[in-house]
Amino acid sequence: MKSFLATFEQSAKEFTKVRTLAVTGIFIALNIVLGFFSISVTSYLKIGFSFLALAAIGMLYGPVVGLAAGALCDIIGFIVKPSGPFLIIFTLIAMLSGFIYGLFLYKKEGRKLTIFAIISKATVTLVCNIFLNTLALVHYGFIPPDITSKAILTRVIKNLVELPVGCAMLIAVLMFVNQAYKRVFNKSTI
Repeated sequence: MKSFLATFEQSAKEFTKVRTLAVTGIFIALNIVLGFFSISVTSYLKIGFSFLALAAIGMLYGPVVGLAAGALCDIIGFIVKPSGPFLIIFTLIAMLSGFIYGLFLYKKEGRKLTIFAIISKATVTLVCNIFLNTLALVHYGFIPPDITSKAILTRVIKNLVELPVGCAMLIAVLMFVNQAYKRVFNKSTI
């Protein structure tokens, strides 16, 4: 329990470093840019990439920074490219995603990073994408009541089909970011 709470303390201390703010800002910008791109497999199945930047923030700086970055990614993303009304529930879900990535990925390397990348992506997919986003979409009327069950089933299938591809992309990107970060910042004292 003590090491679990220490994770939050260490992550909160990351905010005091200029490096954390600079790198997090770069990854937030990358998240926004990646949000403009997706691969359409079918009319209902699109593979997005923006989660990769948020997961990298969580891996590098932990759950507290990941939570704050999730909020900023959602708010700035909405300002840059609004799609419908701004609803705070989606910001809270984005914050939870950043928190989950940070909780599972912070200070992980090698094989542990691979395993926890899969666990974190699966958790975000199930909790945030399938359950909470779908619940919010239904609650706010973005999914019409007459097709709710069909839309929910479609969202579940879409997210489960995307999961293995997302896990593979996440592992590759996190391994690269981890190595690049070590190479660049182990030489400096920012």
